[in-house]
Amino acid sequence: MMLMTLAVFTKMSVLDNLIELLQGQICNVQRGFLQYHFTSACTRW
Repeated sequence: MMLMTLAVFTKMSVLDNLIELLQGQICNVQRGFLQYHFTSACTRW
């Protein structure tokens, strides 16, 4: 039971990391094109 829970948590955190990575890349692209314009999604990057 513990192993299953751990696996689920690990899978979720990996997914979260991937999403964070993707958002960071999208924000980098947006910064490249619109250096004067920062969207709210990019404030932490």
